[in-house]
Amino acid sequence: SARVAFVPETLAGEIRVKVDVASVTTDMPDVDDALALAEWFFLARFPDADFSADRFRRLADGGFSAQGSLSLKGVRRPLEVPFRWDAEADAVRMRGKLTIDRNDFGIGSGEWSGGEVIDLEVLVEFDLRLIPALDSAP
Repeated sequence: SARVAFVPETLAGEIRVKVDVASVTTDMPDVDDALALAEWFFLARFPDADFSADRFRRLADGGFSAQGSLSLKGVRRPLEVPFRWDAEADAVRMRGKLTIDRNDFGIGSGEWSGGEVIDLEVLVEFDLRLIPALDSAP
């Protein structure tokens, strides 16, 4: 789920994103089962990943950056997320990509903590079509 309020002209806003980590699938049932274990995502204890940001800056390429933090597997780290913000007729499209180091969050511990079998760097890409929330006020 995502709640995004951002005003590009003033760089004001707030982002709150929650990801159900159990929704990750690899199309390989054995790997999917392993991802739930303590060495990986430890889903029984940490079912969600959360990103929040309330500071923004303009980038030289015309995009933006959200400065906030990511909480994953019980570890919270500062994170800067570059993104594009493009108005559409009835929505806004927010998209970007960044690379995170899985060891920063204890993902793939023990024998998996090295990058020999599975890369340490994980590419995260997102493409959101944001529509205005309905006002629930009477």
